[in-house]
Amino acid sequence: MQRNIYKESQQLTEKYLEEQKSHYEYLEKREIETKRFRHDLRSHMEMLSVLAKERRYDEFDKYVEEINVNIDRFGNNVTVQNGIVDAIINKYYSEAIANNVNMEVKGRFPSDCKIDAYDLCTIFSNILSNALEATIEAKEKWISVECRYTDDNILVEVKNTFDNKNIARNGKMRTHKKDANNHGFGLENVKDSIRKYNGLWSIDIEQNIYKITIAFNYVRQE
Repeated sequence: MQRNIYKESQQLTEKYLEEQKSHYEYLEKREIETKRFRHDLRSHMEMLSVLAKERRYDEFDKYVEEINVNIDRFGNNVTVQNGIVDAIINKYYSEAIANNVNMEVKGRFPSDCKIDAYDLCTIFSNILSNALEATIEAKEKWISVECRYTDDNILVEVKNTFDNKNIARNGKMRTHKKDANNHGFGLENVKDSIRKYNGLWSIDIEQNIYKITIAFNYVRQE
């Protein structure tokens, strides 16, 4: 039994380390694309200036559209002023757009806090993954993410719509993921990460809206 528990724990650790790695790679790729665009920005502006002076307005409009397309590829659509959290949120923001889900992000997360990147990844990736999965199945599709903080505490609130048929008798969300046997580990890992920072969390379900609220301290509890 101990060997099985250790094996499951090791598999979950490897899973989240891999997910954290993918988030960092996403952030790095976005930064490289941004630098490449900035490198050529002066040339683009000079070209637009020439087209405007020569009154070649059709070409001007087309050129601006091409610039906008390249900007959209950066994926930096939303920000809460924290690089790690931004990378995770934007990943699911892009997936939400692809699935016709309206995702609103507002507020700020402290840019320099004492919460480990591993825990940030665990908390946000699990919550947003579950929210997106539930919302895709709903008739009304939207997700709301709000972050705010004081000198000592951070508050995160995520709300999403869902289909009532996906609520089990115990009040938990049913999953359609292929690894359904591992469903539930994600939220348990979120709880563990929150406890490290003397945090609290709550879940509220009202009609077809699922809300999870997290509040935790900056200082990690050993």
